[in-house]
Amino acid sequence: MSLKSKMESGEVYRESGFTDPIDINYAKELEKQRQLGKHLAFKFNQTDPNDELTRQSLMKQLFHQVGKRPFIEGPLYTSYGCNTTIGTIFMQILI
Repeated sequence: MSLKSKMESGEVYRESGFTDPIDINYAKELEKQRQLGKHLAFKFNQTDPNDELTRQSLMKQLFHQVGKRPFIEGPLYTSYGCNTTIGTIFMQILI
């Protein structure tokens, strides 16, 4: 079973040690997604907590789908972000 199939079906998978060129290429795509997710989370964590417009813009770039006026109290950590959907009424405070 391919890396992508395992991920999509929720099976345990690893992201290295492949010999199949399709899996190797997909792992490279995952690395790009992970780096973008970490970059956007870093930018989110560096914004002024009162700068709601910038924070919402970053969330829309980071997550697959974002509802109206989500609230996340940083710091925010994510591996990818692009696979995450945030609903219309969402509040996250991490302590």
